[in-house]
Amino acid sequence: MDLLTPTDHAGAYEWASVFLAHFAIGLFLTAVVAAVLDALDGLQLNIGDTAAAIVTVAYLVAWEMGLQRLGAGWPDALVDTLAVGLGGVSGLFLWRRNGHGLAAALALGVAVLLRGVGMRK
Repeated sequence: MDLLTPTDHAGAYEWASVFLAHFAIGLFLTAVVAAVLDALDGLQLNIGDTAAAIVTVAYLVAWEMGLQRLGAGWPDALVDTLAVGLGGVSGLFLWRRNGHGLAAALALGVAVLLRGVGMRK
């Protein structure tokens, strides 16, 4: 698969794989950005929330809108961005040992995942 060529992922397996990959990207990048923010002394930020917001917005603007130029359309871009954001906040809820928040984020992710797969069967 060419990551620079936008596609609507018509197959259920491909769509689910890409959704989960975006989730993992959000988890990873949020951890990296949080570590960088933590290393910058003197910032009066809620580091985790700020990192998740930075990653989610930067992903939408830089990747979906910038590099891919919304090639697969707004619905695909927003679902991909949602997956990135859910990955980021899931990691934060896990780190904070917030089981209710983690369960809610994962439940939303599973609901979107099942809906997306169901539309492609």
